Amino acid sequence: MIDEKELGHQLTEAAAWQDDLLPRAMDDDLLAGQRRLRRRRALAGLGGVGVTALVGAITVGMAGWLSPNAGPVTGDLPAAKTTTTTATSTATPPQAITSAGIAAARQAQDRAFDRALRGALEQHLDPARKHLDYTSNGGATLYHDQGLRRGSLRGGWKIAGQEGVGYASIAVAASMASVSHRCGSLAFTPRLICRTVTLPNGRPALLGRRGDSVELTYVKPNGEYVSASVNPLFGNNSSTPVHDMGITDAKLFALVTDPRVTLPPRSEEERIVEQELGTFKPGAAEVHAAAVRVLTGGTTKQEYSSTVPAQFGLTETWQSGAARQTVLISVDSAYFVSKCSDQLGGLTCTETTTPDGRKVWYAEGVPPKGRGKQKYMLAAAYLQPDGNLASVVIQNPGRQRQPGGITKAQVIALVTDSALDK
Repeated sequence: MIDEKELGHQLTEAAAWQDDLLPRAMDDDLLAGQRRLRRRRALAGLGGVGVTALVGAITVGMAGWLSPNAGPVTGDLPAAKTTTTTATSTATPPQAITSAGIAAARQAQDRAFDRALRGALEQHLDPARKHLDYTSNGGATLYHDQGLRRGSLRGGWKIAGQEGVGYASIAVAASMASVSHRCGSLAFTPRLICRTVTLPNGRPALLGRRGDSVELTYVKPNGEYVSASVNPLFGNNSSTPVHDMGITDAKLFALVTDPRVTLPPRSEEERIVEQELGTFKPGAAEVHAAAVRVLTGGTTKQEYSSTVPAQFGLTETWQSGAARQTVLISVDSAYFVSKCSDQLGGLTCTETTTPDGRKVWYAEGVPPKGRGKQKYMLAAAYLQPDGNLASVVIQNPGRQRQPGGITKAQVIALVTDSALDK
């Protein structure tokens, strides 16, 4: 079995793919916490599946809560009611797309991807099948995220008569922009020095080698980025390195140029979901303008704007005299709608109806311990007619509501403002 250190490494690395896109100054922003919560819920929802599926679960559609067509959960947001005064968006997520359908497509995709990478690794590095061992590392891992698709496979490397364990790995990503590891970046001590080499196909690559330790990175003609690495010490499985692994540069050149080392095509379900993720977000300028228009009685200043494939986020500062509050505005894709209490920092949500008949969840108070900073909050969530979720959280500087601050009516007016519903 994979140990806790290795699992933690893989999950942390997967989570970083989204959070690395965000500004680092958002200390008071709840949005990153909401994303972490979604990742935890994805993992919890998959129970006893293997490590490959667990890491892949940090994706669109791998658990029931990811789909607008999933079964209801206690505390879910009410269905939106379309009226003549609601937002102008009329598009709805394709009803044929369900979490079960996406999960089935992903599982078939993962199995084919695993077979392809294993075949390439074994043919070029271990054709006699004497060394590669996948028992502690599962199968190939395929990450799904808009613009950040990548996959990898790592196998332990054992040599008869030697006590230690090394590893060999192969990874492929949609582009160089979607990878965090490049030649010379892995934790070899000292780090490997990389140089440009020309592969047998005439294309350049970066190669770093010191004895059995190797890193090789290569950009394919189709723009995909391939990385192969060899380490005589598989630190999670052994404290003793192997030696004389026999993996030559020529073998690695053949591996990274193998046509099987490629990302599988997107399924139709995946294309539909990714199209939705690319178009549902409002713009920061229009949302800021809405905040200024609705939150009267004070001055609203835009602080940070963030966007990841499944979520738009904007952080504002509102001030009126001595009253100063943080305004957190987010819009989540319909494929990532979660329970109201999860969305609003663990507060108890109460349904309220606007004068024009729209259903909104409202919450107020200090979140329970372990659910974020212990600050007094006013918050509301609104499920838009197209299935996307808008939320507004007003965060006070302390555990008490500030006199003269933003009102409940303003929070509800902002969360239902048409500027948030693209």
